[in-house]
Amino acid sequence: MNNDKLNEIVKRLHGDFFVSCVGPVRSGKSTFINKFMNLKILPYITDDYLKNKILDELPQTSAGKQIMTVEPKFVPSEAINVNIGDINMNLRMVDSVGFVIPSALGYQNDDGPRLVKTPWLEEPIDFKEAARIGTEKIMENHSNLAIVLTSDGSFNDFTKEEYDEVLNEVVSKMKTLGKPFVIVLNTAYPKKEETIQMVEEMSLKYDESVYACNVINMEEADVDQIFTLALSEFEIETLTYKLPEILDVLGNDIKLKSDLNEIIMSKDLMARKVKDVSKITDKIKSIEDIEDASLDLDGGNVTVNIIIKNDYVKTLINNLCDFEVNTKADLIKALYNGHRALILEKQYGKALESCNETGYGVAIPTVENMKMLPPTVIKQAGRYGVKVEAIAPSIRFIKVDIKSSFAPIIGSLEQSKSLIDSLDGDDSKIWDKEIFGRKISEIVNDGVKQKVYALPETSKEKLKDVMNKLLNSLKYDKEDRRRVISLWQDSELDTAVLPSCVWSSEWDVTDGKLNIWVHQRSCDVPLGLPFNVTQYAVLLMMVAQVTGLKPGTIDWSIKDAHIYVNQVDGIKEQLNRYETKGSLPAPELWLNPDITNFYDFDPTKDVKLNGYEHMGKISFPLTQ
Repeated sequence: MNNDKLNEIVKRLHGDFFVSCVGPVRSGKSTFINKFMNLKILPYITDDYLKNKILDELPQTSAGKQIMTVEPKFVPSEAINVNIGDINMNLRMVDSVGFVIPSALGYQNDDGPRLVKTPWLEEPIDFKEAARIGTEKIMENHSNLAIVLTSDGSFNDFTKEEYDEVLNEVVSKMKTLGKPFVIVLNTAYPKKEETIQMVEEMSLKYDESVYACNVINMEEADVDQIFTLALSEFEIETLTYKLPEILDVLGNDIKLKSDLNEIIMSKDLMARKVKDVSKITDKIKSIEDIEDASLDLDGGNVTVNIIIKNDYVKTLINNLCDFEVNTKADLIKALYNGHRALILEKQYGKALESCNETGYGVAIPTVENMKMLPPTVIKQAGRYGVKVEAIAPSIRFIKVDIKSSFAPIIGSLEQSKSLIDSLDGDDSKIWDKEIFGRKISEIVNDGVKQKVYALPETSKEKLKDVMNKLLNSLKYDKEDRRRVISLWQDSELDTAVLPSCVWSSEWDVTDGKLNIWVHQRSCDVPLGLPFNVTQYAVLLMMVAQVTGLKPGTIDWSIKDAHIYVNQVDGIKEQLNRYETKGSLPAPELWLNPDITNFYDFDPTKDVKLNGYEHMGKISFPLTQ
């Protein structure tokens, strides 16, 4: 027997390995004790006297219907202390008479029931009743583990139905006692398909472990398996799941962790016995990323050790990142991005949480966010002091619910109802349904994005109308001097974050070149101006291409150009870089030469900036 399993059984039995063989008569109980003692105990006993004593006490065995055991037999007669390898235990096997099968021989005389004297009653009683009482007392008082033997009727001239009738009573009694036991099906054909099916049916019927073997030919491997199954019938006191440490730091939204939690918390997989835990580990091992789930047994305390596959960490990192992690550099990038995310979560996490819950959240600036201004001397009421000022960003989040709808025409009324019925009451399943080759979730999400980023329709129409007039004028009336585009629309100002800073532009053609004069009312020089100039430069080249002109020059007028106090250091750094390092090569703007219609430009693939170089990022505070 596997020493680990045997040691655990002995530990659970507090060192007393008292095993009873019970069940119907003529099922192989005596034979089992003989085989077990010869295979597992006697080879380890070095005391010749004790070995011979046990051999003399072994129960008799024989074939046929004749009942051989007429009274309980203890083997050895007194419990002995033995060592099996490094396992020490007090050992005693008990052979019971068993519950009588009506067609058995030996429990009746020619003139009626056989009467026997028992230690429990003064008057002789029916052998059948005495056998039952004696067997029950063995179950209750003289053993802490039971082997319940039965048969399929493949020998001894009994039918399986006869054995089953008695077996039902034995199993019911054992369940009432609450002691661990395993059922051994004694059969001449343990490997036959019919026998295997029989074992499965018995396991389901009794909800107990069942093992089939030919007891008279039982080998050591059979004994090992029987007592392994016996161990699985012990009840557990505590059940602990030891998850990989990497999962402890992850949220429950990680698929592997959620799959494990679903199994561990399932009411259908509640564990009462060791064998129940084995069912759970089998379920856990079926998860794709699980390498193994093993049991550590310590008395009634069971620990499930869960091991993930070696390549799961890489898979996990790839799932958590927006890119594939293959090299050390990729890993460092992932860690850096995670660090930045932690900083942002620290700064804005509570504000975002509040925004989700209440619709509004404020990120309160910390000391680290504050920018100190130079202290100044002030005079007040004839006295002097020092004024200290600081600037800190106050970022506010506002939640706006955007409603988007999608109403495809499915076909008939029945087809539409069938689509809804297929959801089985779970409306979320509709997200994965496909319409026109795309998931509905993707289509609705596109609708939400369009509403989030969309201009008001009136603004779109006005802007497109202005652009159409400009394009037609450049194509068909190159001498026109009335090409003015104004972005200042009083009726639409409340839809914008800020009123237009670049508010108008004038377009003219000179010597086949298209030129712009841009008017800007207010300009944040460090942050706004570079983007504004770039935008109109790209626009100039796009319009020139579709109108057959060459790009010319841009003239720029600014009414109010300003650099904020908290931007001075950044401007100084820019100037210093220019003076000490000079200029970098200018990038090249590429437009798809095949585009001839202004509205066909796709900014994701038809507009590219090639050869862009820079000297490193300079952070400028955003000020309104």
